[in-house]
Amino acid sequence: MVRLRTVRASVILVSASYISGCVPYRPAPLDVSRAIRPVPAALPATWTFEAATRYAVEHNPDLVALRARATGAIVVPPREPLEGAVGVDSDERAELGLSLDALSLLGLGLRPLEVALARARRDEAWLAHHERARAVAGEIAECFVIDRALAELGEADHRVDVAAFVRAGFEAGSADVAASATAAAWAAEVAARDSERKRNRLALARALGLPPGSEVRPAIAALSWPAVPHVSPAAVVAARADVQRRVAAFEVADRALRVTVRAQFPTLIVEPGLAFDPATGFGSVRLRVPTGMGATVRAAEAEREAARAEVESAILDALREAGEARETWVAEIAALSAARRRAESSTALLQSARVRLEVASGSPVEAVLAADAVVDAASGLRVATVDEARSRVRAARAAGWPGLPTAP
Repeated sequence: MVRLRTVRASVILVSASYISGCVPYRPAPLDVSRAIRPVPAALPATWTFEAATRYAVEHNPDLVALRARATGAIVVPPREPLEGAVGVDSDERAELGLSLDALSLLGLGLRPLEVALARARRDEAWLAHHERARAVAGEIAECFVIDRALAELGEADHRVDVAAFVRAGFEAGSADVAASATAAAWAAEVAARDSERKRNRLALARALGLPPGSEVRPAIAALSWPAVPHVSPAAVVAARADVQRRVAAFEVADRALRVTVRAQFPTLIVEPGLAFDPATGFGSVRLRVPTGMGATVRAAEAEREAARAEVESAILDALREAGEARETWVAEIAALSAARRRAESSTALLQSARVRLEVASGSPVEAVLAADAVVDAASGLRVATVDEARSRVRAARAAGWPGLPTAP
């Protein structure tokens, strides 16, 4: 009976020590209404780009999710499990047995390589966060420059009064109809500007992690902001998180290969034992020899070479994208200059047509057509201004702006 109580006590002791090291489950149910929760009261009336970026990094749900995954990456893998046994031998003596990896305890096993692999995976997860953070910063920058571009647009002076000429019989009623069509076209242009501004504010609220309907007013950015740097291969590779994430993926593949190679080596298993008899001790040593690992090592080597090729592909894609984005921006600058010249010339032609009407040497229809050209030029100017602003940000982003965030 004493031996049985001893065995029971040993079992209870081992179970208690195991349970004390376990982390309990903490319930956290999903609240689908959280995404449409009320807008926080303490928000800036006008957002600067820096303030908006900081707020987005903290509150954008995409970035929150990526941070949680990066934080949840295991930096230090669990140690080799200890296998214990409690029983009674043939002489009816209670005994305890323990099985452990001796090389792992000496720091010669897989654990150092597994720790390095886990850290490489954590770095890759953080770079995925940085990649998305740069994308969000670029989205915010686009919202800022588009808001600035729309604010630059003035009201087009398109009005022409031809009703008096129609009433006096000097012009057909079609001239009045054409003038009203021009007025309707200008109303449509005003509605398009208002719609683009509202859609831009919705995009900014989404980037910040705020629900639709939030009042977000970006500060007016400078005309030359952001500056588009010249494409430098070294700067592009160093600053773009998407390229750095591919580099981190290669490091993960290389660390995984090291673990696989080390797993081919034999492992020494020590199994000490203790009988509940002061004069008796026992134990054994086992050698675990892995076999057939060659194919696994070759597969890991192939995975590393694939990751190397993906790094080269990412660098080439980044350089091509930077060059294409800059050329697109240059073309948009030319298109914007042409749109401005067209708006100026159409306004000048309308002014001339009005003067000729005042001195009774012009045609009301000519003035209506000139006014219609003014409205059409205003619409083209809006499109060109927004496209140039958007292409400027994309060219800057492709060239490495903003820089890579500092790893935590």
